[in-house]
Amino acid sequence: MQLLRALTSTLALVLLVLTSATANSSPVAVSTTPIVSKPVGIRQLARNVFRRAAQPRRAATAYFETPITLTGSVVGADGQPLAGATIWLEGGEACARTNEKGDFALLLPTSGPVSLICTAQGCRQQGMQLSTGHQPNDIYFVLRPTDNQ
Repeated sequence: MQLLRALTSTLALVLLVLTSATANSSPVAVSTTPIVSKPVGIRQLARNVFRRAAQPRRAATAYFETPITLTGSVVGADGQPLAGATIWLEGGEACARTNEKGDFALLLPTSGPVSLICTAQGCRQQGMQLSTGHQPNDIYFVLRPTDNQ
């Protein structure tokens, strides 16, 4: 009960300060539009404040997209693994290099289509379109040598 009285008196003091500040300001700063449509007493205002405070709050929901780890391998036209080939997400910063066995792992976003590009020294660049979340986990690139004539 004491808390209710303290909050009510604090609210009344704030309202008093606000109304006196509005009355003492210049005529240009005073708004003629009423804030409330009908006058509300301090008790009714306090009841409304406490009623809103007592209402259960909905929990905030945050959605975090977890990245997908895409694995695959890169081989040459002869079927031998290509070490040091680069695979990257077109328009993004995700990038991976193949190990000595030609294998790679790349983190992809979880929504929307993505374009992967694979390149290696002495080979033509190859691209692949994927729909994240629906792609197979083992991607296989076969790079052809460049035509140097």
